[in-house]
Formats: sequence, C-alpha cells, structure tokens
Amino acid sequence: MTETQTDNSADKVKKFSWYPGHIKLAEQELKNKWLNLLDIVIELIDGRVPISGQYPNREFWGNKKIIQVFTHSDIADKDFLKKHFVNTLSINAHKPHEWKAKLSNLIKDNSLEIKEKLQNQGRRRKIRLGVCGLPNVGKSTFLNSLLKSGKKAQTGNQPGITRRMQWVEGADFDLLDSPGIMPLSVEFEIAYKLALCNLLPQKLFDLELLKDKLLIFLATNYPDIHPKAYDLSLRMKAESFVKYFQDGKLGCICLDL
Repeated sequence: MTETQTDNSADKVKKFSWYPGHIKLAEQELKNKWLNLLDIVIELIDGRVPISGQYPNREFWGNKKIIQVFTHSDIADKDFLKKHFVNTLSINAHKPHEWKAKLSNLIKDNSLEIKEKLQNQGRRRKIRLGVCGLPNVGKSTFLNSLLKSGKKAQTGNQPGITRRMQWVEGADFDLLDSPGIMPLSVEFEIAYKLALCNLLPQKLFDLELLKDKLLIFLATNYPDIHPKAYDLSLRMKAESFVKYFQDGKLGCICLDL
C-alpha cells in the first residue's frame, strides 16, 4: 500500500493512495474534454458504501445535474438508503426491468431545462449522459443493461477494466462510459471499506486485516449477523470470507453506518 501524509489537522492523518496512470488520465480527460459536453452525470455508487463510495470532490462535476444510482441494491441495506437518500435510484444492474422506467423518469425530469434550451437555440440532438463512478462499481454492466441493443461495453470483476472513454449510442440518449475515477488519496478507513467492496484492488491490502475490520464492524452494527459471520470466519480463509461478504451471503449490509 502507498501511504501519504497530510497536515490538514494537528494530528497527521495517514492516507491511502492508489492512483495509476490510466485513472489520472481518465480524470484529466473527463474534466478537460468530455464533462462540458455532458448534459447529465449518472453517478454510480456501490449501495454498500453509499457515502464512502461517492467521488469525494463534488466540485469536480461543476454545475452538472447529477443522478445518483446505487448499485447492488439486492445486498445493500435498503432501510439506510431509503432513510438518508431521496431522488436517487437503487438498482440491481442485472434486473433492468425493475428500474429502467424509474431511471427514464429521472432522466426526463432532469433534462427538461436542457431540452428547452436546445429547442430555443434551434438545435436538435439527443441528451448526453455520462456514466461515472469509482472503479468496478458496475458502470459497464449498468450501461449494457440499460441499452436495448448495439455496442456493448467491456465488463469484469476487477477495478480498472474500462481504461478509455467510449461513447455508446442508445435509442433515446448518447452515453459516455468512462473509466473508474479515484481521488489521489483517501483516508485509510474509507480505503478499507472500498477494498471490502472490491472497489480498490484487494492485492494492495492485508486480507486478514480486512476480515478483522469487517467482523468488528458487524459486531457493532449488525449483532444479528455477527455470530454467523464469526463462525464462518473461523472456518474460512480471509480471501474466501471477504468474497462471501461481497457476494451478499452475509446479508444486506451498509458499511457507512
């Protein structure tokens, strides 16, 4: 792991940094070339880390309209999402029939002013959407489920699969599939949460430490789940136990409680 130091407080805070070249280039390209062309940003966020999983520099988006879409709704804590987030959408990307109509309504509501402005300027074009978020949050899977046909985006189960911007033409919208973006550094406690959800490469972390942190968290916040999890942890290797959590087999959990 790469550690950096920051002096933002009296006590120095250790931070985790994973900022490979393709992510740096993606951030720069998105900000300097493509963001101005987008009408709406669809920010995908892993529903298990609805706060930690947001791109932290909100100023990065400028004045763009943002639609927040929480992925992994089938294994996220739905009560937490419903209580703390409004005008958002929680989805299982593999079941588009459950959310496509709702997303379409959100897009329509957010594009009314944009369409009116284009009409007043005598311009005719489809609304441009940018699908953005942290690495491995499920952008390409979401995009492929959203589209009826045509070009498909490459998918995978590791951060960093999509390494270049790619426009995908839909029936009603043009969509920009962007590589995952990350800030230069995040606090270690946030990094651990992201790693547990496979949003950061697990090879950079001590899996035994991740397992222990998850168990402590469950003991404090999910006392009904913890006994089962603790029993499993005694019989499983750390890698298998973390994957067991990632597959949702421990239940619906929010790591941002």
